[in-house]
Amino acid sequence: MVLMSPNEASLVGAFGGAALGAILGAAVSFFVARYAIKHGPNYGSQIEGLQESVGALATTQEELRKQQAEQARLETERYEAREKKAEAQRWKPTSTIVSQTEGLGQVNYPHLTSSVEFAVIEVSLLTPSGGKIEDYRTGGSKLTSKGFKIQLTHGSLVNLMNVSDSYFQRSTFEGSIRFRVLRDALETERIIPFHAVMVTVGNGLFPKLSG
Repeated sequence: MVLMSPNEASLVGAFGGAALGAILGAAVSFFVARYAIKHGPNYGSQIEGLQESVGALATTQEELRKQQAEQARLETERYEAREKKAEAQRWKPTSTIVSQTEGLGQVNYPHLTSSVEFAVIEVSLLTPSGGKIEDYRTGGSKLTSKGFKIQLTHGSLVNLMNVSDSYFQRSTFEGSIRFRVLRDALETERIIPFHAVMVTVGNGLFPKLSG
């Protein structure tokens, strides 16, 4: 065991106290500095800025979500519009030519039918070469239905007969009926060719169409 004099003990105590004080002072300074950084004057503004950044990010994400939803909706509408247009372009009404005896004459008319409503905006009688003989009255674009009968007047068929060489050779003649229909704002045109013979009804001759 080493024995120290009172003066030596005082010197060792002084140096030890100074060293311990320095260590404690450094530790206190570290924690004070850390507290000041975390809880200092700028701490509240830092938290507020962080909250604002998070809020802005959430707002931006919500706007992006809305934009994506709107783009998806518009694309769906464009796709449906294209499909609707393509379907309308493929669509045509079923067309037949009806010829029957009514009263003292023979009547002829194209019969147009469909499972959906449409409008007839034009019906014309044409020669085999495409020349127009007559336009028939229709209900126009405002009158829609799933079926139409447009009577071809006897006079118009006689006019076609009179310009037909085949009538004077074989008592028959040809022609066609052109019609334009409207469905979902899209027009469709079709031509129905027909063959006509003369038949006797009562005391008169009348054209009878088939097509």
